[in-house]
Amino acid sequence: MEAETKKSLQVWLAIVPVIATLVSTLLVAWVGYTTSKEVALLERDAHKETVQLEQVKFREQQEARRLQFLEKQIPLLLSEKEIERKSAAAIVRLIYPSEAADIFSQVLPVATEATRPALQRDLQDAETLRAATADWAIVISGDKTLELAKKWTSNLANKGYSPVRIFLRDGFYRVTAGSYPSRLLAEQAAIALRPITRQDAYVIGVGTWCPGGRAQSAEGLELTACQSK
Repeated sequence: MEAETKKSLQVWLAIVPVIATLVSTLLVAWVGYTTSKEVALLERDAHKETVQLEQVKFREQQEARRLQFLEKQIPLLLSEKEIERKSAAAIVRLIYPSEAADIFSQVLPVATEATRPALQRDLQDAETLRAATADWAIVISGDKTLELAKKWTSNLANKGYSPVRIFLRDGFYRVTAGSYPSRLLAEQAAIALRPITRQDAYVIGVGTWCPGGRAQSAEGLELTACQSK
């Protein structure tokens, strides 16, 4: 019993700096991602203060959830019980697909010789997942005619958003704004975008939302046609 308690204490002493580093690294990347164009948009926006307060609140909520998540999952990632470790690795990839590789890379140095090979494989899988989920965008509209979609693209371009894309999906021309490396960054940007576009604008992962997308031209515009489900 004493040996188990000592081992548990040693694990936590190793884990605490890892959690602190991860939270700090991800927060800096998150806060610093706002582009100069988005800053300029906020400066002109009459809803500037409200938007900024909502973004701060959103970040605080997400950071609290992330910290709670890491405190629970990191010890399981370091577990020598294969079922626990595999389950934790799968949950990390599911909840934080864009950040999973960062989490695994920070955990690796404190892993035991027994668990390190498996964590290295998890890291490789997470790198592949990050590449596949590296493009997140905000869907602004879904219209039956290209003419309406063109109006949205012009409106967004005039407001300084880039890239602005049109996707033909399930028979609708859907306009998206921005390209973000993670869902959380896209959600944060959507807070600023909704007041000046539509309140029902939502975030999607382009790779999974538009599988098998192929470029095509229509009325002089480039758009992406998504594969039908």
